[in-house]
Amino acid sequence: MKNFKRIFLFIGVLVSLNSYCQNNTIIKDGYVSIATLIVDYDTYNFEGGDISYYLCQNCPIDSIPFTIDYDTPLDFGQVTFKLSSLQDTIFNATIIWMGFGQIYYPSQFNIQSPFIDTNLITNKPYDLRYIDTEGDEIVESYFLDKADSAWNAIDSLKISKLFAENGFKAAIYLYPPMVGTFNPNIAKWIIFLYHYEQENSINNHNKQETYIQIFPNPTNKNKKINLNLSNTQISYYKIFNSLGLLESVLNLFKKFSKHYLTAGYSQHSLCK
Repeated sequence: MKNFKRIFLFIGVLVSLNSYCQNNTIIKDGYVSIATLIVDYDTYNFEGGDISYYLCQNCPIDSIPFTIDYDTPLDFGQVTFKLSSLQDTIFNATIIWMGFGQIYYPSQFNIQSPFIDTNLITNKPYDLRYIDTEGDEIVESYFLDKADSAWNAIDSLKISKLFAENGFKAAIYLYPPMVGTFNPNIAKWIIFLYHYEQENSINNHNKQETYIQIFPNPTNKNKKINLNLSNTQISYYKIFNSLGLLESVLNLFKKFSKHYLTAGYSQHSLCK
């Protein structure tokens, strides 16, 4: 009976770790991950988000490498945020003199997962960048306070939590669709979350299709544990228990199977 309890506990650990890995597939190895979030200027309502991925080997991990092109509106102008090294567009929107501009990139924002509330607060980074309407640094205390209130509108989102867990940088831009007269009713706060997950870093996680199955279940010793390696090229794994210990899990395997890993490797991991 004690053996059965240990198996069920072990399965619970696997389910928990698998869920963790699914969440972390949002941060992709070898890519710059950038989440773009939109918040209403006046009401601070979160209006949706987008996440995009960029190949950028020369991008830094400790700063946001944005180039900001501001085309001054005579009648028609625009603002474009680009990734400095490759000039990939991160954000593009028109700005109209006494008119109504439009955001063209990202082309759409959604409020589905991971852009959902978790009720867990993510603190803003200490080096949060504040960017004014023309791409310069915000210095007015009034707008800085407003920008911090906009951060509070996204600080409990799942996407914010995931970026914070992996290490991130952030910037807030005040987007004015109209110039000539600043119209707070149509202005938006654009919040960027930036993370570069370099390949071969310590944060490697598995494909969510990879899992471990104990059969039959319940079972006793001298039975097999099956490691499903379909749809993955991963060849080296480690399995940790809920305390982060490798040894205890392998000992558990040995108690239930003399062939405790059918894949032919001595150590396996649940995360890519």
